[in-house]
Order: sequence, then structure tokens, then C-alpha cells
Amino acid sequence: MTITFTAENLLDFMARIKEIEKKWKDGDDQFGLWYRGLQKADWALVPKLYRELKEDEDSEEDDIREYFVTRAPTLTTYKPENEWEWYFLMQHYGAPTRLLDWTENPLIGLYFAVRDSEGLHDAAVWVLDPLVAERLRTASGRSPPARLAGARQSRCHQIQALASPPL
Repeated sequence: MTITFTAENLLDFMARIKEIEKKWKDGDDQFGLWYRGLQKADWALVPKLYRELKEDEDSEEDDIREYFVTRAPTLTTYKPENEWEWYFLMQHYGAPTRLLDWTENPLIGLYFAVRDSEGLHDAAVWVLDPLVAERLRTASGRSPPARLAGARQSRCHQIQALASPPL
């Protein structure tokens, strides 16, 4: 179950963050929460590759990566050493990957949620406890999209930044 909070301004947003942090704070938890901003509150937590991938195109990910590898020298002098480093570089340059960007700073998550907003749609900042998500992944052995769904049911909240205050 996903719990949704709303915030009409920055003070409301930070108050919701404090509520969630207080509720989730474990004595042995040495890691913080993760945040992801989405421009529309009704968008799902799905990596760009899976949003654009058609069901019958299984090799699409490999094709995209190979295409990027051949053109990367025009973007950077850095040469990744393995497949994961290529994914990170692709993500940095906006290519569709299986990765989702998260931040440990709630204000950065909020920035990405509202930076291109015209005020027509409510935005959202998702909050995730990465340790609980990893425990779920380890226990279930699920594939990435299913892991995200499991994480949402355990400790993943959404804070909606309202496009305009209610009347």
C-alpha cells in the first residue's frame, strides 16, 4: 500500500518529509531515505527503457546500449570498463535504461518534480527506504519491476506537490 501525502508549499513539503523520516527512523539505520521527483503524480515508478519498450522488442536494450557505445566518444573521453558503467553513463546522458535516478536529498527530488512544470498537473516526490527495498529484493528474488512494486508496498510513500492550492 502506498501512502500519499500532499504539500501546497515548501514548508508543507518539508513537514511531510520530517513525518516520514520520524516514522521510518530505525536505531541501527545508517543510511538515509531516497527521493525521486516525477512531473506528474499519476506517473508510475518505471524506468525510461520500460516506458518506451514494446513487448515484442526483447533485444531493444542491447541495441540501444550498442548504439550509445558507438557514439559515446563524441560526448565524453571517459571509457566505461563494464556494462554497468555504460548504463550509468547512458543514464547521465538521457538514454533509455533500466535505471531509475534517486537522490538522498528531498529538495533535489522536489526540483525534478517541478522544474518543467507549467502548473497544470500535480507533481510527486516518491520516498523510498532503500534498506527495506533491498531486504525485500533479497528475500523475494523478484525481477526489477516486481521489486519496485514490492518496495512500494513496504516503505515507499508519495508526496504530491499540488499544481495550485485548492479553493
